[in-house]
Amino acid sequence: MRKLAIVSLLVVPMLLAADGVPGWIGIGYLYRKTGPEGWMLIQHVMPDGPAAKGGLRPRDIVTRIDGKPITVASQYDVMQLLRTVRPGREVAFTVRRGDLPVVITAAKMNAQQERLWRETLDYERGRAKPR
Repeated sequence: MRKLAIVSLLVVPMLLAADGVPGWIGIGYLYRKTGPEGWMLIQHVMPDGPAAKGGLRPRDIVTRIDGKPITVASQYDVMQLLRTVRPGREVAFTVRRGDLPVVITAAKMNAQQERLWRETLDYERGRAKPR
């Protein structure tokens, strides 16, 4: 019996879009390809990040990105797919929750927005002082 590999990847905060502009969505996921299509199991959603604000939750199963099935071969290819999204642009994730598909949109942050988000989170957790 052939085993399917499950690969874990935490999307790093500073992914560069295709044109070199940094952006960030704020998710960690497992990617699995079963047959011609794959899916992402959302493991982590950064609090108050773009994905959380859009309504993405841990344990969501993403089956489509911007309405298209996820047909890439590996976790690297998923990262490349997400990296083509420019900051400020919304990404539509089709999520399977129970028996119903749900479409959730999240706007990718730019590097400055992501830095301010991190500083706010550190301050709220008592790890940084306000400026």
